[in-house]
Parts: sequence; C-alpha cells; structure tokens
Amino acid sequence: MKGKILIGDKIYKLASKTLSDSAYHSYFNKENVKIPLKCSISIKENTPITFNVSSFNNTDMNIKIKSSIIPIKATDNPITKERITAQIVKTNNTPFEFKEIHIDLADGLYLPKISALNELRRMALSQVEDFIISSIKRNSKMKLDIIDDTFTTSEISSNKTISVLLNIIKPEYDYTNLNTSIENIYIPLRHFFNKENSKALQDIVSNFNVYIYMPSIIKSNYKNLIMHHLEEILESYNIKGFIISNIADLEFLQKYNSDYTFWGNYTLNLFNKFTMLEYQKLGINKFTLSPELNVDDINHITQYNLQTELIVYGNTPIMTSNYCLLGKSNKCYPECSTLCRSNNSYYLRDRLNLDFRILPDNIQTITTIYNSKTTCITHLKHDIPNLRIDILDEDINTINNIVNCATNGQKLEGNQYTYGNLNREV
Repeated sequence: MKGKILIGDKIYKLASKTLSDSAYHSYFNKENVKIPLKCSISIKENTPITFNVSSFNNTDMNIKIKSSIIPIKATDNPITKERITAQIVKTNNTPFEFKEIHIDLADGLYLPKISALNELRRMALSQVEDFIISSIKRNSKMKLDIIDDTFTTSEISSNKTISVLLNIIKPEYDYTNLNTSIENIYIPLRHFFNKENSKALQDIVSNFNVYIYMPSIIKSNYKNLIMHHLEEILESYNIKGFIISNIADLEFLQKYNSDYTFWGNYTLNLFNKFTMLEYQKLGINKFTLSPELNVDDINHITQYNLQTELIVYGNTPIMTSNYCLLGKSNKCYPECSTLCRSNNSYYLRDRLNLDFRILPDNIQTITTIYNSKTTCITHLKHDIPNLRIDILDEDINTINNIVNCATNGQKLEGNQYTYGNLNREV
C-alpha cells in the first residue's frame, strides 16, 4: 500500500466484491420482479374444470374459479400436463407469475376449448389483483376532521369525457376523421409556431375543444418568443384554454386567466387533494392525476368533489433533458439543420434492448424521453369523470381504436403495455 500509513490509523473499505456482485445481479436480473403464486387445477371427465390460486408466501389468499367447460373423452391427442402448464404460465405483462403448478389430470381427456384455460387464468389473476388491493390499508397520522372539512363527497357523472394529447402533429393526417367521442384535444405550444401545421390545426379547432399544452420547461429565449406570438395564436385559432405544466405558467399567463380555462397537468405533482385545493385557489379547474399514483391513492382522491382526469393510455415521459440530445449525438453544432423536424423517429436503446422514444424540441433545444412501454389501464375501477389519451406516433385509425377501448372500459394487452404504478407504491 502506498502512502504514509501508521500503526493505529483507521482504514476504510471502499469496495467489496460480494456487494458488487450482489448489486450487479439485482441490476440485471431483477428488472421485472413479479409476485409469486401457486395454483392447482383439476381436470376430470364430465366435471367442470376447477382452478385454485393461493399465495406463495402463505398468506390467507385462496382464489377458487370454476369453468363452464366440461372435459370429455378424447378420440385422439388427449390434453397433456405440459400443454396445460404452457397455457397457465402465460402471465405476460401482469405483475404475477406461477412458481408452483399442481395438475390433477385424468387420463385420455379432451378440452373442447383450450382457450378456457386462458380465461381461467385471466379471471383468477383479476381476482388476485382485487384481493391484494382490498387488503392494502394505509394509516395516516393526520386528524380526520382536517381531511373531512377540506372537501365534501359527491356523485360524479358516469359519462366519461375523452381528451387526447397529440404530442406530434402530422400535417399529412386528416384530423377531421378522429373519433367523435373525443371532446378535447391538447396540442403542445411548439406546434403553433410551425406554419406547416396551420391546416391541420384549423381542422382540429373546427371540430374539437382545443387547449394549448404548455411545456414543463420554458427557457428565457422561448419565453420571449411566446410573449411575442401568443396573442397572434389566440386570435388565429379558437383556443379554449391552457394545460398548465409548471406553476410558473400561472404567473406567465395571468392576464388570460379570466378569459380562458386553466387545467392542471400531472407535472404539477398532483398527488393529493390538498395540493389540488391550493391550485383551485390559483384558478385551476381540472386536474390530471399523477401517473405515479396507485389504485388506493386514486380511489381516495375520487371520493371528493374534484374534476380529475386519468391518463388511461400513453407513453409516460420519464425525463426532460435541458439540451438537444440529437445535437449532441449527431454533432449538429454549431450549425443546426433541424433534422429533428423530419419524419424520422429517434430512440435510445438500453441494455435490455428496449427502445425509448425521444422527442426533440428544436425551438428550446430540449429533449423529452418517453418510456419504452405504453401505459394502458381501464377506468372501470375508478370513479373518474375525465379520461386522457396521450398520443405519440399512432395514426388516425389507431387513435380511434384506442378511444373506443377507453370509452368501453377496455385495455390493450401485450408485452408492449404496462399497468404503470397502479399496483405499486411510490
């Protein structure tokens, strides 16, 4: 060892191979930690299939499902335990996995519908999710009278208002073909500065209520540009209001508060009703709930007389970088050829080969990075009057299909979708 080291000096251990290896394995092997379950399935002749699910950790959960499908004698190719296991383990994008599967299978049986196993699995996991949610109890040290005096509970209409955020405007799209169930459309402010968007913007404002979606970051040069052109934008387009993404927007847009509606974006950190009450005093009328809230938090907020909005579809921004990522990676400086304004799409690829969409704003030279997976949830478990759909690269037909799913309380499923934070705590 180098240096002047004397007997009795303190020595500090700066590295540990054991800890480093443990951290490495947790980093690379535990990206998608799932809740372990065990199940048993009974398949007997002329008897409905039964499916039982219990916790792997010996809690009191015991879910029992009985199918309407009745196995019959097979003439050839009887069902096997391997085939049954292959259907049961397909938990895909759910937060669960079956660690133990016990199968009681009589010989020589045939299932009229193999899809019945998929339906059993889906029904069971849905009930498991409900059980877990209902068993969560969170205690607050706050006095109940403080909470109860803040708002009064009320019935909220079952009719859902659909709003769509168009992160990207495509001049070649015919936005008049958008689903008529859409009531409001949010358009990021930067799109109003591009003359190529004029026709598309006029089509949108002629058919929908349009709100200017304010950016979460406003640099000084951009602020000057807004101040110079905002009046012109408001005169040219029939704008209903603003989506407030930063508390500074309230002061910046103060003179428009009496003539336009102000709605609060989730970037205002809308985690509870106390925050919303303070924003109400500042003139904000509706609130988009934070995508970091779980089911319990959402249901608690919806007990009160609040105009809330839930994002049921979209790639959540996970970072806004205060510089142009493309300019850095493509060496666009000192001259910018605005390649980011082309029809090209740009992504960051991580160590798991997941692609994260990046969206540059060449006016402000900032970059937004979006989650690789699309959040897709249903509103049926929440009494929320307003639903929001965030769109990136989806075409008109895809948007319309998403709107139909949201309206009907359905959700899209597959490896590309996630439930977000619904089943977790922040």
